[in-house]
Amino acid sequence: MKNKVLGILALILSVGVLISTTRMKTTMSLAEGDPGPWLFPVIVAALIAVCGASILMQKKVEDTGFLSKSEWVRLVILYGIFLVYAVSICLFGFLYSSIVMLFITCTLFAGEKKIPVWIRGLYALVLGIAIWYLLKVVFSVPLPAGFLLE
Repeated sequence: MKNKVLGILALILSVGVLISTTRMKTTMSLAEGDPGPWLFPVIVAALIAVCGASILMQKKVEDTGFLSKSEWVRLVILYGIFLVYAVSICLFGFLYSSIVMLFITCTLFAGEKKIPVWIRGLYALVLGIAIWYLLKVVFSVPLPAGFLLE
């Protein structure tokens, strides 16, 4: 029942965001071809709608509790990884820190699966470079280079 309520709330939220974005007025001058500030909320609303719909379509599963002991341990480790990641971005820069963080996180979430190290490394490398390229080149976001590597 909780999943159904959550799915419906997600769909309502996405519709609300879509309606709100149609009312956005741009007071700044935009470059030609620039979609303006409405694009990001529309993308997020679409993702929320997809998630809400997928929650609604799930079959009923047995409630086994929130987290098991091993899952709690992984959660604490994950928070530790993110804290170290935040510090390492300042030291080593966004790109290198992201690749290492993605590899460690992939290893953590692999759990019992026997995913070869080279596949995890390739995944981290490709995804890290893709995220860096999207932020740095496509969106022109200034990313930290890391003061140890300058």
